[in-house]
Amino acid sequence: MSYLPDLRRSLVDAAARRRDPAGTHPTPVGARPARPSWRRRGLRLAPAALGVLIAVAIAAVALSALRHHSTSARPPASRAAAAAVPPSLRSLYATLGVLRRPQTFADLHSPELAQWLRRLNGTPTPVAFLGTPDVALIRRAAQTPWGPVYLIPELPLTARRRAAVERRVARSSGARVARQLAAIRRPAGGMFILDGGGGCCSTAAEVRAGEASVGGGGTRPDGASYAQVVVVVPDGVARVAFAFPASRSYTRTGAIVRHPASTITATVHGNVAWAQVSRLCCDQVPMIWYAANGKVIKRIGNFRTAGNGPVLPAAGPPTAQSRAAQRDPATPNRVTVLPASGGPHTRFTAWWRNLLSFAGYRMSATGPTGAGCRGANDLPQALGGEPTGEDLRGRVFLQPLQVGLDHQPYCPGTYHVSVAVRRGATTYPPFGSATFTVR
Repeated sequence: MSYLPDLRRSLVDAAARRRDPAGTHPTPVGARPARPSWRRRGLRLAPAALGVLIAVAIAAVALSALRHHSTSARPPASRAAAAAVPPSLRSLYATLGVLRRPQTFADLHSPELAQWLRRLNGTPTPVAFLGTPDVALIRRAAQTPWGPVYLIPELPLTARRRAAVERRVARSSGARVARQLAAIRRPAGGMFILDGGGGCCSTAAEVRAGEASVGGGGTRPDGASYAQVVVVVPDGVARVAFAFPASRSYTRTGAIVRHPASTITATVHGNVAWAQVSRLCCDQVPMIWYAANGKVIKRIGNFRTAGNGPVLPAAGPPTAQSRAAQRDPATPNRVTVLPASGGPHTRFTAWWRNLLSFAGYRMSATGPTGAGCRGANDLPQALGGEPTGEDLRGRVFLQPLQVGLDHQPYCPGTYHVSVAVRRGATTYPPFGSATFTVR
């Protein structure tokens, strides 16, 4: 409802009474009333104009308040967030959008990540020389069928932390090992890819080149082989086609199986793509990167691989002893350790000739123990079981008893080792044993 017509009518009547108070000069019928002057017309419109101005002022105040609220609710500007990133990691930050999203509770809370951080902070091994994780940039990037994938950007070790790690390694493994590990230089601005296993020190340049990947594989309890690959890709890559070449593998009985070439296309989640195949495979899988519109961004790797895969050695012919081992895995079989004696840093190796193909073995040992040296309890235990040529019947199985720079020197004394076949949860009586002496 509007009161403006009534107000206008009242003003007009008042003006007429001022012109003709006695009403002696009425307006003739049919004559057009005199038009008021511009000044008088402005006076009549003043109340309406005032109302319009008040409404406009109220709307302006409300709009200003809404703008202020929306501005205060926005996250910090991307430039400010990028400025807080350490200089050595800014290239990774610009390459991977998953690092630029807000950090969540799941990014920092998981048993896998907690175990890895404990290894970085407390274990005197090469792992301790990887660098210092930038906790603010750790992201749980994707979830694979075999577990989550974490991206852990790392800052270079400070001189103080490197010295502390060197002292810790020297106390446990000796000064020589500490010097060798200290010589390992990790690239600045690296990133660890944690997927149950892991790969160290991928830089932004390696991500753009397709080299930031980790892989794995093995044999399941049912004897089936498998291979897995995880790759970190830069922004703009929407899909990755993994081209698995043709290959060959063994069955548990020693038969050779041929696998044709296959392609698996995976969608990228959090700058990560992955694939899994039911066979052992190659160290590096060729890839094709696609944009969201289907355009090819990059081809990586050699797509001209052999059609039949590598030539695999065959198992040796069965013998009376191997047939007996099929019935009784504890059938005697000679085990030898070479050399028979040596010093604390001698590389001892146990070996025997397989009576079975792809048997799992378990080694047990007795002998000296001590602080700061490698005792009997530190020798390898679970051995073999993987479908490789070394595990075939009739071939020699070699088992180094000290591998890598991170292992401690042997304690002085005489060691006694025995080896048994293991099938699932069952370990049979030892089929052979040997001794070696550390002077």
